[in-house]
Amino acid sequence: MIASSKWEILGYGEEDVTGNSWVVTYFAKTLFTPAGLDFYSRQGRLAPKTVEDIKAGLKGLGGDVEKLAGELFEITMDGERKE
Repeated sequence: MIASSKWEILGYGEEDVTGNSWVVTYFAKTLFTPAGLDFYSRQGRLAPKTVEDIKAGLKGLGGDVEKLAGELFEITMDGERKE
């Protein structure tokens, strides 16, 4: 196998107000990509408070995860593009 991916779920939950569920994954460095973190949610954008709380929790894990949490950025979701 030329490339494989090693990843793990670091956390998951649901926003109290919206009910929007989310998950955070960590993926290890490969030949083609650096290590990183991803947030996923079922119902679109997470509330800013939720994102900040997740980032704070990730920073509390220390090491590579703490560094990566400081580098997180939001991407535009398909339903929110204004092309």
